[in-house]
Amino acid sequence: MELEILDATEKEYFYFGGVKSLESIVGKAFLEYYTQERLKRGIWSNGIRIKSQELDCDFMKAGQKMKRRLRYIDTELMEDVVTLTISDNKIFISSSYKEHYGLAVESPGLVHLLKILWQNQWQSAAENK
Repeated sequence: MELEILDATEKEYFYFGGVKSLESIVGKAFLEYYTQERLKRGIWSNGIRIKSQELDCDFMKAGQKMKRRLRYIDTELMEDVVTLTISDNKIFISSSYKEHYGLAVESPGLVHLLKILWQNQWQSAAENK
């Protein structure tokens, strides 16, 4: 499912989630491979991440080189959150390591709504960790 995100026609996607919980599902090696594939395709990643869920890896950092924009929220209430990714006309949901599920939904209306919510959250999220 994660690689399907890279097949989108837009050259950027938006997500919300915790990196540690995603790593617990797909592994660090896959995250690095995915990042390399995304960079090869010239796709920007725009993330609102949970501060306490960060990994200290160069390939997960923000900046022009990594084609990644990041902002952070800092809340203990979000420790075990799913990852929500918005791309083109689909949303992708990856569960926490406790639940083990993935979901893709194709719905332009839902994508539009979630992009509005994502942009509102982006405005209030912190720019640095």
